[in-house]
Amino acid sequence: MGLLDSLAPDLLLRKKRDSEMEEDLRKHWLRPGERLLLWHAPVPGYTGGRLGDELRLPHVPLRPVPEHRFGKSEWAKPHELTTSPAFNEVDWVDDQAFSYWFEARQGEQDAVRFADHFTDGWGAAKVVLSDQRIAVVYHSAQLREPAPSFLTTAFELPAGHLANVAMPFVGRSVPPPRVIRLGFADGSALFIRDDLTRLRVERAHAR
Repeated sequence: MGLLDSLAPDLLLRKKRDSEMEEDLRKHWLRPGERLLLWHAPVPGYTGGRLGDELRLPHVPLRPVPEHRFGKSEWAKPHELTTSPAFNEVDWVDDQAFSYWFEARQGEQDAVRFADHFTDGWGAAKVVLSDQRIAVVYHSAQLREPAPSFLTTAFELPAGHLANVAMPFVGRSVPPPRVIRLGFADGSALFIRDDLTRLRVERAHAR
């Protein structure tokens, strides 16, 4: 069996889960007349970022966020090189402990407000983008204080807060992986590791 043959079932499973997520969002989250543009799979891992001149490795939320029903995750800790003075923000994607990254000047910028929700390690939250709003969405059953609805919107902003959606190559691996980059109008940016990055970004641009 070749490498592509061995990867095919895993890719098919990811696409199947992607379709299931889209169905859930259409049924339980979209408003009448609203168009779904982008969402991503929940990705376990820590969040890192640069806040002004400060590297936050890992990032600790600056404001209250919903608590996962199982508390903090025991996700693998960042590699020791990550916390050394030689660490550079380009390198975050090469440390598998990190699945999210942000760049911001101040803690009140939009990317940080979103990044706060990806700090428990479980990857329970996901960013969902429509033509009307960009939001942090959880499955309610995963929260310590679940809402009666199937999905919980913990934070949202009008879609105009988002300036662009891109899929840059990041890191020093060869070849480097693509990640989802959400660039906000205030100059901050949120990066998300996702195995279907190209599919998600190209689909968002086409809708």
